Amino acid sequence: MTPTHTRPDIHSNGRRHHAAAALLAFLVGAALLTGCGSSNKPAYCDPVSKTENAVKSLPTAEDVKTNGLGTLTSALSTLQQNATTAVSQAKSDFSSQTTALKNSVDALSSTGKQLAGSPSVETLAQLPAELSAVTKSAKNLQSAVSSKCG
Repeated sequence: MTPTHTRPDIHSNGRRHHAAAALLAFLVGAALLTGCGSSNKPAYCDPVSKTENAVKSLPTAEDVKTNGLGTLTSALSTLQQNATTAVSQAKSDFSSQTTALKNSVDALSSTGKQLAGSPSVETLAQLPAELSAVTKSAKNLQSAVSSKCG
């Protein structure tokens, strides 16, 4: 006599479970990678931080008098690049702070160009106030974005 009851195919059921488990593992892994690879921080966080670091690298007016314009020219180039990016990315959220940063960096840049052309005592005298304005405006922007950038 043959049994009337049939046994379910263990192998096909097992394959379904393995496929479902593999799909679930893939989806969980993809979700974790997406979470690790992205940040909830706005795009302007990194450029603002880089701008703050570039400001810290600026020479003082005394350094420029002692070591020459090369120290200012190099640091100013880096500052301009970082500030331009920070301003363009953060201006919609932090209009007054980015405007202040742009204006102070533009003024310092203008003075740097004047110094390169024909350094005068009057132009050199502008450096301390302009360096201070850049430092202040960068700190203000950094402070404004800190709640969103951490």
